[in-house]
Amino acid sequence: MEVLPGQRVRIIVETDHGRGDALVMDSVVYEAAGDTLVLAQTTPPLASGTCGGEITVTYLVEEKDGPARYGFPAEVAACIEDYRPARARTRRRSSSGGQPTLPCAA
Repeated sequence: MEVLPGQRVRIIVETDHGRGDALVMDSVVYEAAGDTLVLAQTTPPLASGTCGGEITVTYLVEEKDGPARYGFPAEVAACIEDYRPARARTRRRSSSGGQPTLPCAA
């Protein structure tokens, strides 16, 4: 499965590993290249303390029986202030099997 620029995603951040508590936030993919995704700031905003931490990125795929949600773990590499998305990127993200890093755009 591939994540494409312009695609809506959900970000899951565990807040209490012992109790299984998590925050689920919406975002959009700005750029996808190799194992790197650039995402819009989440709604509600991703806390700056999440940088360097692990999150789960989920997305919907329309299948013959209806929509299905898929996901993968990712590391938040950086939170970038004043990020300006590149124009119309249409290349698909390669699936190398590695764990993507996610510079979150603010």
